Amino acid sequence: MVCGQGEGSNRAALAEEPAGRAIWSGEQTTTTASPGANTAALLQGWISRTDLARELGVCEETLRRWADARRGPAFVKAGRKILYRRSTVL
Repeated sequence: MVCGQGEGSNRAALAEEPAGRAIWSGEQTTTTASPGANTAALLQGWISRTDLARELGVCEETLRRWADARRGPAFVKAGRKILYRRSTVL
């Protein structure tokens, strides 16, 4: 059964947009901005482990060991990504 198409369902049906993204039609309307549209703006103040290692002249494994030993620069995890705040480390 496809979402919104069950018996007695009052949900709007899914329609395919030419770009291949699903949008709601009928009662509900939403914009269809691509998920990565604002990613660059969101990550502007952050640097990846790979980029930081290159900037500091150390290997990624060194940053990983520092993190495991709770030494080195503070970081956050966003899913599987490790990110460092640019203003703190550079």
